[in-house]
Amino acid sequence: MNISYLTFFIGKNQFCIPAERVLEMNRNTDYTSVPGAPAAIKGILNLRGQLIVTFDMSSLLGLEGSRKLSEAVSIIVDVDSSPISLLVDGVGDILSLGADTFERPPNNFPLHIRNAVIGAHKLADSLLVVIDPNLLIQYLTGKVEISTPVDPLFISP
Repeated sequence: MNISYLTFFIGKNQFCIPAERVLEMNRNTDYTSVPGAPAAIKGILNLRGQLIVTFDMSSLLGLEGSRKLSEAVSIIVDVDSSPISLLVDGVGDILSLGADTFERPPNNFPLHIRNAVIGAHKLADSLLVVIDPNLLIQYLTGKVEISTPVDPLFISP
């Protein structure tokens, strides 16, 4: 069984999320900063009257992005039936990948990445790191601590 993933970039690093979780993508979105919020929360986005928390993925994953925030792409994803915005440097293709290229993350992944990454797909010329947005938000809110591997075919809906 194959899963479709939307690929995105943070600096030179390539990541993906299950495409079925993506609601829409936007460029040049305006968000309102929230005083006292953690650095990874860039603010609140008003999307057609709905307020959505905006997260900077480079900050969340501890990576250096290659763009100005004004040039970021906002990927609106569904997390526990609520939309959130993930700011990334750029968006790539949608790829359909099977379990034959999937590998679980190594135990030496940094903790801040390990709590969002469920594994990676080995492609011909790169490594595609798979992020589950539900796990990322659950970790950030303290609702879960990742201790056991997650099966890529059973990503939370």
